[in-house]
Amino acid sequence: MQLKFESRALRQLAEEVIDKITEGGDLFPSEREELVTSLVRQWTTYDGQAALFIGEQPYFFPLVHTPLGRPHTTPSQGPRDWLGIVATDWNIDPEELPDVASQLNRGQSAEVVNRDGVSIRVWTNPSEGRCAVEPLEPVQTPQTPGVDYLKLATRCIVDRFGNDICEEETDQLATSLMKQWKKFDGHAGLFQDETLAVYFTLHEHANGSNIAVTEQPAELNAFLDVMDALPDEAPALLARLNLGQTITFRNAQGVDLLMWHDPKQRRMICNQSRTSASNSSRRSLFASCQNCSALLAPQADGALPPTCPICGCATKTAP
Repeated sequence: MQLKFESRALRQLAEEVIDKITEGGDLFPSEREELVTSLVRQWTTYDGQAALFIGEQPYFFPLVHTPLGRPHTTPSQGPRDWLGIVATDWNIDPEELPDVASQLNRGQSAEVVNRDGVSIRVWTNPSEGRCAVEPLEPVQTPQTPGVDYLKLATRCIVDRFGNDICEEETDQLATSLMKQWKKFDGHAGLFQDETLAVYFTLHEHANGSNIAVTEQPAELNAFLDVMDALPDEAPALLARLNLGQTITFRNAQGVDLLMWHDPKQRRMICNQSRTSASNSSRRSLFASCQNCSALLAPQADGALPPTCPICGCATKTAP
């Protein structure tokens, strides 16, 4: 009985929230029912988290309980008119947006073909409170004359970090993305922290440019251990990687090494410095797990660990 009571309580809460957000929105009964049902389903599926699109606007609904055990949520808005921005950036016909929003509300993922004939996937992650878009097929990424890449990069940084970073840091990271796109054929990446890498892939078509944003696990703490870095040195090293800089360090065997992040290969690369006192031709490569794409740090002897620390999958021998 308690489970049924909880289900009824969630549905009642969902109806109240939808009615409040869409007040004056003239929803059809079937549209209201779809939103209510999706909200309840997501709360039970995503551990109390949910996301809905009302028109072009995403909303997030974290579920909490009052001191007396009643369910409660305070909706928060995602990026303003996000679907409209996606339609412009990815050359999607605006008439497709109602169907895209409906797909997202039903299953948190939607597929649409843009005006250039490219299949696009739009998705939302209720647990993380974010939205993203990516192509479902390879798209050529030439550097087009006249395109303001710094403006594109700045939008990426603002969409990702919002007001969490200052204007100066936004400018520095945007400049880093722009330089990476030019150096790595439209690929760029940043480490949000020691555990998460975020990649920004530039796609260009006849009517403009767009960016696909994806994530993968990153175990930078393991890399820092290889470098014998102190905990208070981690932020500075992370900053250097995000600015596209190469880090020089000496390993436990006394070999001078150069380490940098390759966003195209989506892995850390570590080569022996030409100025190293050692004549060894040793080359250590930070590879990615073939199963989950997590970055793998070499062990003290330079070899990859036998299994991935994230998923436990057996790893291949580093080149």
